Amino acid sequence: MYVKLALFALYFIAVWFIPWPGISFLPSISSVYFFDIVFILGLTFLFKLKLKKGKVEKTVLIKYSILTLIFAFVSILIAKVFNFNNPFIYLENPVLQLIILAPILEELVYRFVLINSLEGDSLDGRVILLSALIFSLSHVSGLIHLPKVFSSFIILQIVYTFFLGFVCAHARMKSKGVILPIWLHFLFNLVFLIFMT
Repeated sequence: MYVKLALFALYFIAVWFIPWPGISFLPSISSVYFFDIVFILGLTFLFKLKLKKGKVEKTVLIKYSILTLIFAFVSILIAKVFNFNNPFIYLENPVLQLIILAPILEELVYRFVLINSLEGDSLDGRVILLSALIFSLSHVSGLIHLPKVFSSFIILQIVYTFFLGFVCAHARMKSKGVILPIWLHFLFNLVFLIFMT
């Protein structure tokens, strides 16, 4: 388990301290997504992880979707009331980055690789909290790399990603797969894209 946590620590060092906005493999796509793909594939191979889509019941889907929408609208309301500067408006191709790549790749990193590396299929509250906390802390890099004018928004993002991460990890536990967490992350980001950009 310590080796797995050490690899995640290295992942964090790379995410936090490499100036990803200045590195570009393809225009309009953040290079950190390429790093995420390599990380996902590498750890999946190294630890022989098996990707499961899981089973999503209709009532579970509705319950988690409503909870996610509430978190999204509360976060948007806070950002708008306090007039936080939103860095998402400067994204090139926000649909690709926020709606497609972020939900899929971030859920694969945090709800597939991280959770499966730590506990396999037996999830408990500690793993759910750890997944949410690590997901939230991954957004601290915005405080390091983005202009200070966005700091208030990034602090809000660190808070709302903890709650989103908790809901997605809990949904991962309930459904035993990654499809539901990916859907919830997509839904949250879609609402943000519509109301914040």
